[in-house]
Amino acid sequence: MIRIEQSDRSNNPYAAVFSLASQAYKSEDLIPQVILKHWWQQHPSLFYLAFEGETLCGYMSAFPVTREAFKKTLEPDFDEKKLEPTSIINFDAKGEYQMYFSSIVVHPSWRGQGVSNALREDFLNNLLLLWGQGSWVTQLSSIVIVVSPKVPL
Repeated sequence: MIRIEQSDRSNNPYAAVFSLASQAYKSEDLIPQVILKHWWQQHPSLFYLAFEGETLCGYMSAFPVTREAFKKTLEPDFDEKKLEPTSIINFDAKGEYQMYFSSIVVHPSWRGQGVSNALREDFLNNLLLLWGQGSWVTQLSSIVIVVSPKVPL
């Protein structure tokens, strides 16, 4: 049974996330572990983590960013490795937010078993909870690195 958890200050998921990402991305597309750590320190709930038992089988990362940073994510030559941690904000106030969807990765052993669907569903449910608290996401951006994996996510 897949269990989804959102990261927070009580866990340090970036090393496990980096390890899993290393299996999915080419080295030139991989976000360095130190950047993941800085992003997590700025926005501890940025990772949605999929576990089977205690094994991390997938993750998704998405976080709110400043308006200026969001505009940069829309540029054709955007490099997410250059996204400054200070560009990542938290849902501290009611109102409108823009989000950057950084990645979704599923370990090859768990592909085709609904892990990415569970991660997306949890993410969307969290957006609905935010809306109920007076915060809403009006824009979402991302870039595609892996277009067609051999086994569906």
